[in-house]
Amino acid sequence: MQHREKCPGFWGLQQIAELVGTLKLGGYVVASRLPADRRALRLSPSMTLLREIGRSPLAFLEASERLDPAASPMAAKLRGDAAWMVDWLGASYERFLQEDLYFAPFCNVVEFTAQDCGYPVLSAVLAAHYAAAAGVAAPAPLSYGGLAERFRISRQHVGNIFASAERRGCFSVDRGGRGVTVSADFLSEFETWAAGQMAHYRLISEREFGTLS
Repeated sequence: MQHREKCPGFWGLQQIAELVGTLKLGGYVVASRLPADRRALRLSPSMTLLREIGRSPLAFLEASERLDPAASPMAAKLRGDAAWMVDWLGASYERFLQEDLYFAPFCNVVEFTAQDCGYPVLSAVLAAHYAAAAGVAAPAPLSYGGLAERFRISRQHVGNIFASAERRGCFSVDRGGRGVTVSADFLSEFETWAAGQMAHYRLISEREFGTLS
């Protein structure tokens, strides 16, 4: 007889039920009974979950529409339509399965996304960089304490992210977060990746929902 409870990779019915209950309580999934079998439940993502999953894609689509205004902007429409959001994100995933043009060529960006809060910290650092280039104040301090409080991580973890970034030649933050120096190579990598993300989600929108301009 197999002792499934000893297998760490096996999820029992109770564990699944607890997970589903937690997701339902948090408003992340909606459960509905199937007409053909009233004992079976269909779980569908709520708009809250879809907006969390689509936070970054929507930001890139909105950026694209600000740079090149569309006659019928899609970002706002996607935020309010769950079916469209599912189709849009699903089409993006299908494209990713065909060929990974979004992450594979951008190893440093991927490295940040693999770290806990690495991408938000990177975003804060680059926001400070672009603010300095524009001659305006940074939107948020880059001190260990400031970033730790903002993203609810430890000061040590902020230091680890900074150390890894400096070791890989991406950027270095001055003591106390007073300034940041971003390498030209990494800035080119990030901007190329960001431009690709904007183009990707814009093209997916056009293909799925019609021409935007």
